[in-house]
Amino acid sequence: MRELTLRGIVIGGIITLVFTAANVYLGLKVGLTLSASSGPGPSASPPSGRC
Repeated sequence: MRELTLRGIVIGGIITLVFTAANVYLGLKVGLTLSASSGPGPSASPPSGRC
């Protein structure tokens, strides 16, 4: 198993961390942007008087 070396494992781990951090950051940024731009939710509307 010559392909599995310490150097390969370390480089793969670093690349994994970078891409994971980028995905989490962009996912949260897009999620917060979409939730903020959608306006007030149903709880902010006035009561309709119906049961």
